[in-house]
Amino acid sequence: MRNLIIIFEALAGETRLRILYYLMAGEACVSEIQKDMDISQTIASHHLRILYNAGLINARRENNRMFYSLDSWSINQNCKGLELMVRKAFESDYPAVIHSHCIYTPVIRITRKTVSLLKQGNM
Repeated sequence: MRNLIIIFEALAGETRLRILYYLMAGEACVSEIQKDMDISQTIASHHLRILYNAGLINARRENNRMFYSLDSWSINQNCKGLELMVRKAFESDYPAVIHSHCIYTPVIRITRKTVSLLKQGNM
């Protein structure tokens, strides 16, 4: 249960949800996230650290840059349907938001049952 609490605490902030939505489009480094989301590098790093500690994203170092991506396995194990819920929330609240750094490529397999439950409002 402690893992679930950590995950939900990590998802409790709008900036962290925006970062997750951003990373649904693919891997990005801190400077790309900071620039495209119009936040400081300190704030971006702080929120990325929280998401990383919750096990929602992966991090890798390349020279002096850190790159982040969704941890699809962890999200599938702990938060089935999370990607669809985040996408649905952003598309309804911010219909003009698009990923400027790459074309969206799904990283989580969404089942028909998940989509059906979401349409019925049961998730």
